[in-house]
Amino acid sequence: MTIPAGRTVLLDVVTANLACLTIDGTLRPADLTGTYGITSGCIEVENGGLLEVGTAASPFAGTFTFELNGARGTHTARTEDNALDNDAGIRSIMVMSGGSLVLHGSVPAILSTKLNATAAAAATSLTGADSGLAWADGDRIAISQTDFYDVGSTELRTLNGAPSGTTVAITAGLTTGRYGKLQYPTDQSLGVEAMSVTPGTFTPTHADCPTVLDERAVICNLSRKITIQAPNDTDWSTNGFGVHVMVMPGATVAQVSGVRFFRCGQRRAMGRYPFHWHML
Repeated sequence: MTIPAGRTVLLDVVTANLACLTIDGTLRPADLTGTYGITSGCIEVENGGLLEVGTAASPFAGTFTFELNGARGTHTARTEDNALDNDAGIRSIMVMSGGSLVLHGSVPAILSTKLNATAAAAATSLTGADSGLAWADGDRIAISQTDFYDVGSTELRTLNGAPSGTTVAITAGLTTGRYGKLQYPTDQSLGVEAMSVTPGTFTPTHADCPTVLDERAVICNLSRKITIQAPNDTDWSTNGFGVHVMVMPGATVAQVSGVRFFRCGQRRAMGRYPFHWHML
């Protein structure tokens, strides 16, 4: 499918599956609050074309999903570096010479907070350090680890309702506990400094000496209004063949903020990163 030069299309649906979408004109959503999307093997923006979902001044506040589902195709082995060559256009948004990609999704004023109370393993209620988080039921969050690397790792969870005050509820409990208290250095009778979870008397040896140690877990909101993703098919699950964006030289423009990349990058394929400024 091609949008010719001089033509502006206002998208008001989630498209049917397209083999490839070429944009020489302009494509943008019909408004900034609806649910829209493009399903295509690839997208090419070129020759003065513009693909726009929101702007810096008016970010998109609805739901827009790019699902790029082109088949993996032939990969040629490269013996010199144990990597693979492949067609750059598969599962990609290619911004070619003269093309413009403008994606601005609205984001909450606060995207991350910290625990303000230690959370035990299996906890489904977390106490954050910030109130008034403008997060939504079903948002995906990441909770960082505060123990040794071999004890656990960052855990991904789904919000169970919007945060209330400083309380953040999740649908499944934590696998391992997370630390959530500030620590303060204190003077000891033998002249040895010790840490406490309550402020005490502390005589720093230097004016720049820190007086608070913050090792609390970080909670990050991962959900975005605009998503660029591959389908969860065997090309992805077996071969790690996901989406990528490539911006080529030649008066191209790419502005991307408030966008989530999911199932992205192409395993062992040269230059198929999630986002690629090519030779720029």
